[in-house]
Amino acid sequence: MGWTPSGAPELVCGMVLETSTEHVRPEELDFLTQHHGLTGLPTRERFAERVRERVTASDGLVLAILDLDGFHATNEWYGHGAGNAVLVELARRLRSLVDDPADVARLGGDEFAVVFPLDSLDDHLHGCVERLKGTVAEPIAVTGRSLAVSASIGVTVHPQPREVDAEHLLRQADQAVYHAKVAGKDRYHVFDLADDEDSRARYSCLEEVRAGLEAHEFVLHYQPQVDLATGELQGFESLARWQHPERGLLAPAAFVPWLEGDPLAVDFGDWVIGEALEQLAVWNRQGLETVVSVNVDTTQLHDPGFVERLEGHLAARPEVRAEQLVVEILETGVLADLEHVAEVVARLDGLGVQTALDDFGTGYSSLTLLKRLRAHYLKIDRSFVIDLLVDPEHALIISSIIGLASSFGCVVIAEGIETDLHGELLRELGCGAGQGFGIAKPMPAAAVAAWRADWSPPASWREAESLPSERLPELHAAFEHHAWLHALTAHVKGAGEPAPPLDAGSCGLTQWLAEAAGELPSVAAEHEAVHAAARELLGTVTDGGADATLDAVHGRSEAVLAALRERRRAASGSVFR
Repeated sequence: MGWTPSGAPELVCGMVLETSTEHVRPEELDFLTQHHGLTGLPTRERFAERVRERVTASDGLVLAILDLDGFHATNEWYGHGAGNAVLVELARRLRSLVDDPADVARLGGDEFAVVFPLDSLDDHLHGCVERLKGTVAEPIAVTGRSLAVSASIGVTVHPQPREVDAEHLLRQADQAVYHAKVAGKDRYHVFDLADDEDSRARYSCLEEVRAGLEAHEFVLHYQPQVDLATGELQGFESLARWQHPERGLLAPAAFVPWLEGDPLAVDFGDWVIGEALEQLAVWNRQGLETVVSVNVDTTQLHDPGFVERLEGHLAARPEVRAEQLVVEILETGVLADLEHVAEVVARLDGLGVQTALDDFGTGYSSLTLLKRLRAHYLKIDRSFVIDLLVDPEHALIISSIIGLASSFGCVVIAEGIETDLHGELLRELGCGAGQGFGIAKPMPAAAVAAWRADWSPPASWREAESLPSERLPELHAAFEHHAWLHALTAHVKGAGEPAPPLDAGSCGLTQWLAEAAGELPSVAAEHEAVHAAARELLGTVTDGGADATLDAVHGRSEAVLAALRERRRAASGSVFR
């Protein structure tokens, strides 16, 4: 075997000639140990050294790894001889794209790598990759046949904002190949540094959560759910908190998003279920018979052993009845695989465990969903409740959800009740139960007894009643006035909101008062005065004056709303005293 000046062995028909190593010079033996015999290309180890040299000596580089698509089938159909011929020809073509043969490697099997100098990150990067794709795509003549192959290509570049070595660059390109394969093969993917940083941050957080679980740093807090009319305790929602040794008590938003889609979510969810059942056992022994809901994410629902492990948790605590546990499932998680979730819910129902559809209304709520799942509870998302006095359409949505729930026999629980007025209006819309900061913040189990001793619902909740459907237009007219007043206040206080219509004729409340056939002339006159005061207010704001005050508009508005409220109470037989 001769020795070429370039330092590569001579090839015959693309094959490195076999020879005895007895009389091989040291430099020849060194070459043979660092290059593949079939193609004469450097191994991964030798190529990593080459990339390291390029990183040190050049201003920039493009590193591409090519993984042939379906190459195993080529070997199966045409034989290994044909497969070898394809590899040899691709090695020859790739070498023709670079000035130095050392810039091409066979990493193993049907995987190749190429490094190019990087002159311009924009056009040059994609130009390099397109040349690679075109080179691979050209048909290859093998034993009288024309074979077509394709490759999934992963690409990364140097330099990067954070210092990386040759092995790191190779791993980045490997990751990019994987993304190209997943995306459908015969394409390329450029490594995304931002995604890599996110992955590193997520991995770090997951490891910290795992360590926190092992160190018993997590606790459950409990937020009461009450009957809005009587104030009677209906149950609790359990909410995880992290008693972090350095950052203090952390809410779920600080760690739960990292768990989504990761197997650790299953372990964490199992811990929550076990902890909630332990607390139920304690409360049962203390004479507090209640229910506790736990949030279950999509990863848990799709874990094959989820129901069996939950059944094991119940069996380990015989003093807790199955119906005391409520599994809350996000509506958006249901939509991803309704058939599977329906099967899980049916199995839970067979155990006696109750289920709740959480954040209802935020996805694509449908009759099919309610029919298939047959959940025991339906929870109205807090966003609809919090903005009840800002957007009158939210009242319509809540009314529709309550109607659907009633049709399917679900208990409705409204989340996000933050003020007395929220609870009062929800009562009139027909909502029977709720939770939120206006009732109680999530609390440690040890604080529940003191809260129960002090808690009683506001008088306005006790005196409000669910309105019949024919009275709802009156309530919705009041919602429109609430929203109008909010928009006016935001505009006057410089929140960047446009001024609402100032003409009383364009107001939904005016239209309802007109349809009331003159039953409330004093209310209609006061409502006209509210709009007149608003026009005067905006005039003084524009002129820089302060003759009219926003407080006056609010005072007149409250008089209008109070009169309407009294009318509704009178119709139901529970006038305020």
